[in-house]
Amino acid sequence: MNLRSTSNPTASRFVRGAVSLSLALQSLASVGLAQEPSGTAAPTTVASSTTVDESLAQARDLISNGNYDGAIELLRPALPASSSTTEKTREVYLLLAESYFYLGNSIKLTSRASAQSNYDKGRSLIRELLSVPQFSHAQPGELAPPEMKRAFREVRGELFGSLRVNVQPVSATVTLDGDTLRTVAGEPDGVIGADDLMAGPHTLLVCAPGYRDFAPTVTIVPGTIVNPTYQLDKKRNRRWYYGGATLAVIAGTTIALSAANGSDATVEQPLPGPPDPPAR
Repeated sequence: MNLRSTSNPTASRFVRGAVSLSLALQSLASVGLAQEPSGTAAPTTVASSTTVDESLAQARDLISNGNYDGAIELLRPALPASSSTTEKTREVYLLLAESYFYLGNSIKLTSRASAQSNYDKGRSLIRELLSVPQFSHAQPGELAPPEMKRAFREVRGELFGSLRVNVQPVSATVTLDGDTLRTVAGEPDGVIGADDLMAGPHTLLVCAPGYRDFAPTVTIVPGTIVNPTYQLDKKRNRRWYYGGATLAVIAGTTIALSAANGSDATVEQPLPGPPDPPAR
């Protein structure tokens, strides 16, 4: 059978259309495969806590091997990724600051300016850390470089002050911005307070059963201990007020009577005796 004789223009157009469709489908499939990796990579932009833990572990290894630049490059991206976990955030801050101080120490003999720049970066991280209320009591590790420990003391003295409150009666409760103050070790009875308080004004509330509440404002000064003393006033009940008013009325009446019977009033004379009997 002669195939050439059976072909016609309609069949040729059908074959060409089928081939074009097949090529188009293959092209779309290849484009979709090429774009698939970029579409699936987006959810991995937020690091998990496991990734932060791995970064911390690797950074400690780098620091122990003297690769402080590598530790810094590893920890800087981990800082925002650790924001969902308070403890991890504190660890990343401390280790990153420690890396900057170690780096500064390693180059201070060759470039004091570069060393100071790294010290300043570490100091800035310490300030950021301590400025967050839940991290205000953070401390450097025992193995941290001396320069970092000194920076902690200096920054703490710039940001915080202490409070010691002497209050009477000693049974009174004192709150600072809603937090109850406790007794401080080494202080005499009746003295309560707190350390590492952010400098600036704070609201106190002093209260005790049977006494009037007192709500003063105290201003914390950086690097100093503020020592206010408060004496609460006793409450006066209604019986006291009514009794006081009655006494005042009685006292007023007595004064009025005394004024009416002053020294100008006539002095009463004794009555005369009986008359003598008539004469006989």
